[in-house]
Amino acid sequence: TTQLLNRRMIRERVIQDENRFETYHDKFREAIIRQLSPQMLQSHHNRLAVALEDSKRADPETLAVHFTEAGDPERAAIYMEDAADQASKALAFDRAADLYQRSIELYPEGGSGLRSRLRKQADALANAGRGGDAAKVYLSLIDEGNAIEALELRRLAAEQYLRSGRIDKGLAEIREVLNKMGMKLADSPAAPDRCLLRSSPPPNPRSNPSRRRPRTAESPPSKTMP
Repeated sequence: TTQLLNRRMIRERVIQDENRFETYHDKFREAIIRQLSPQMLQSHHNRLAVALEDSKRADPETLAVHFTEAGDPERAAIYMEDAADQASKALAFDRAADLYQRSIELYPEGGSGLRSRLRKQADALANAGRGGDAAKVYLSLIDEGNAIEALELRRLAAEQYLRSGRIDKGLAEIREVLNKMGMKLADSPAAPDRCLLRSSPPPNPRSNPSRRRPRTAESPPSKTMP
């Protein structure tokens, strides 16, 4: 280690009261990695992933990357989902949606866990203003065996289509929801607006000048006698 430090091939850094060594330049790191066999590289990633996991200090995305390279996509998907959850809590919805997608791609046969990640991805897409993408994911989750959940998912998809300007698709989904409930959507240009208003906060009369109460005419000032 001392020789490597003296030759400026590695450097020492103190992070959170711990001494850590890293290559002085990325080219050194790349040259070392090229000399490793795929099996040896996978083994090193696994050892790093386990050590970081035991430390309880590594961020989830870093763990996901190392477990991916170690050939453990199931654990990688779990940590990638954790990273997405953190991004969503930080209101970084675009990033959260992308991280959920990476988690889904890592372990697509995740069973019930896959449905949970898809639902969270759809919510993140909706919060990020990507209504068309969110609607597609909501619709992909529909299981006609669960009628109540299917109606709710279709309603959410319709809302996102309408909010993103895809009026025809939104109306089609609304008609499907109402049809399942034995109802019919009136053929009116204002129909989609009414559907949106149900999920929007009520208007504030104070912010609408047309709804303000008219002022009464003021009485003229009284004249005083000299």
